Amino acid sequence: MKSRRLILLTAVILSLGGLPLFAGGQQDPAAAPPEKVSLTFWHLWGGSRGPLVDQLIERFNVVHPEIAIEQSFTAPFDLGPKVFAAAGTNTLPDVFNLSSDWYLNVRPDKTMVNLDPYLKRDKLAIDKILVPAEVSRCYHNGSVYSLPNVTAGAQFILFYNRKLLQQAGLTEKDLPSNWKQYTAMSRKIVTALNQGTQLEIIPWNPIPDYWTVVGFVIGNGAQVISKDSKTSMLDSPGAVEVVQAFDDYIEAVYGKYGGHKGLVEWFSRVRGADTGAQPIEPFIKEKQVFYISGSWAVGQVRAGNPAIDLQAALVPGLKGPQGGEVFSGWTYGIGKNTKYPDAAWKFLRYITMDVEGNGEFCKAQMRPCPIASVNDDPAYEKELGALWTAIRKSMDLDMPTHNYFKTNLWSLLFDIPNRRINGQSVGQIMENLDKEYQDFLNDTWSGVQ
Repeated sequence: MKSRRLILLTAVILSLGGLPLFAGGQQDPAAAPPEKVSLTFWHLWGGSRGPLVDQLIERFNVVHPEIAIEQSFTAPFDLGPKVFAAAGTNTLPDVFNLSSDWYLNVRPDKTMVNLDPYLKRDKLAIDKILVPAEVSRCYHNGSVYSLPNVTAGAQFILFYNRKLLQQAGLTEKDLPSNWKQYTAMSRKIVTALNQGTQLEIIPWNPIPDYWTVVGFVIGNGAQVISKDSKTSMLDSPGAVEVVQAFDDYIEAVYGKYGGHKGLVEWFSRVRGADTGAQPIEPFIKEKQVFYISGSWAVGQVRAGNPAIDLQAALVPGLKGPQGGEVFSGWTYGIGKNTKYPDAAWKFLRYITMDVEGNGEFCKAQMRPCPIASVNDDPAYEKELGALWTAIRKSMDLDMPTHNYFKTNLWSLLFDIPNRRINGQSVGQIMENLDKEYQDFLNDTWSGVQ
C-alpha cells in the first residue's frame, strides 16, 4: 500500500510541477499574455469619416486587444505644419498620417521607422499587393517609409447631378468630352436654370477648384514643376494655356452675372456655414450641376444628401477626356522614437495593407482602395453601378507627376481669382506666381544634402 500511495503522490507532484503553485514557481514566458501598450495615432479623418476611424480601431482591437489606440484628429490643411513641427523636434507620434509629398520636410530617414525589415519579415511584396500608381509613393531614398491610406489616383472625376442636368433639358448623351463642349454645355445650363439677374443654380464653379489646374496642365502635355522638383514651370505655355482656359470659361459662362465677382458672391451666399468641406457644399445643396473632385466625393455627397441622383463621367480636358495627377497621396508612417515599434507596425499594417482593416475602411466610403484586390469586390459595382465604372475608367487614365509640394502650390493657385478681380492679366499672374513658387522651392531645397 505504501508503494502505491508513493507512486500516486509522485504522479501528482510531477503533474503539478509545471504550474506556478509552489513558492518561487515561474510561469512559462511563452504562455504569458502580451504586454499591454498604448499607441498615439494622428489622422485627418473628420466629418463623416470620423465614425469609420472609430470602427477601424474597434476591429483592430478585436484582433489585438493588448494594443490601445489614442487617436487625435487634425484637419488636412493643419496637419502638415503639425507633422513638420513634430518631425523637427523628433516628437512624431507612434503612427501618423502624412502626405507622400512631405518627405522632404519630414526627412523620413531621420524621423521615421524604415519599414523594409517588417515587409521582408512578413513576406509582403507591395508591388504585388498595391495598385501600381501607389507603389512609388511609398519610397524615400530607396526604402519604404510609409504605406498608402487611400488611393491618390482617381482624384479627377466629373461628378454631375442628373436631375439638374435633365431640368436644363440635357441628357448623358450631351456630356462633354473636351473644354469647348464643356463651355458650350455650361452656357446652356446657366441660361436654362437662371431666369433672373442673380445666379441661383450654376453648372460649375472653377474658383474653389483651382487645385485642378495641376491635373489639367498634365493632361495638356505640360508640367507645373521640373522632374527633379526644383524648378517652377508655372509660366510654361501649357500651364498658362490652362489658366487662360479657366478664365475664358468664367467670362463665357458668367460674364453677364459679373464674371469672377459674380461667382464669388454666389459662392459666399450659397455655401452657408463653414463645414470644413466648403467647395462641395453647393453641389450637395443641389445648386451646382458639375463638381470635379476625387473618388472620396461619393462618400461626402451621400453623407450630405443621399437623395442626389449622383453620376460621374471622365473630365473633359482641353483636348479630350482625361484623368488626373497621382503623385501625392495620404499615407501612414511610424515615428522613429516610438517605444513600441512592433505594436506600431501591427497597427500600421492593419490600416494600410490588410483587407479586413483598410479594405473595409475604403469600402465603407465606396472609394477605391490602395489594395488592388479590394477594388474587384462586386460590392462596389452593386452599390455604385455606372458610378464605379466611371471611377475605374478615371483610374486607368491617371497620369503620374512629380513632387510639386501640393499644399504650397495650391495656396498660390487659389489666389488667382483674387488677382484677376484686382485687374491683373493671366500672363502677369502666372509670371508672378512662377517667381513666388520658385522662391518657395529655393527655400525648401536650401541646405538639403
